[in-house]
Amino acid sequence: MAQNTKDGGANNGIDEKDIKMSTIFIDKSQKLSSTEEQVKSLQKELQSVKERWALSKGDIEVANKTIRALEEKHNKRLRELSGEEGDEAGKKGYLNQAKLFMELEHKLKHALDNVRQSESTRVSLSDAHSINETLHRQIGELKVVNEELKVDQNGGHSGEAQDPGISKEKLHKMKKDLSELRYKCEVSECEQ
Repeated sequence: MAQNTKDGGANNGIDEKDIKMSTIFIDKSQKLSSTEEQVKSLQKELQSVKERWALSKGDIEVANKTIRALEEKHNKRLRELSGEEGDEAGKKGYLNQAKLFMELEHKLKHALDNVRQSESTRVSLSDAHSINETLHRQIGELKVVNEELKVDQNGGHSGEAQDPGISKEKLHKMKKDLSELRYKCEVSECEQ
């Protein structure tokens, strides 16, 4: 902001219009906009992952209930088979047992398929957790970059923090260029 002094009304600050027209300000504004868009898109992705995670969790619970019900049925049938004494000797008894064993084997295959499906759902849930953690980490990094851009945009100094995409040498050169521009602006204002 321009300040008037008592000894001549010379301007010591930088005009806001000059700042907004500078390439650094425009570059930082564009980076801020793109970073904010990235944050919004990552938040949408995070919400989607959370919804898929909730669905997967529900599917696992249903699969586990189904597994328990099938195990109870199989255990009941097994107890019935082992508790029956061979009152009906001969082919009829063996045929009934063979049919029962085939039914149990068939149901066991279905139970194993459900277990495999449950395991794949658990793996998917684990992947969703890792994606969720990665997204949280990326959002945190983007928030830090966003805050740094806001600090740079407001003319403040961000200390040691810097954009991970900018090297220290480039940042140092940009700061040097900015100080030279400020000096030239002050000199040109004093001459007017």
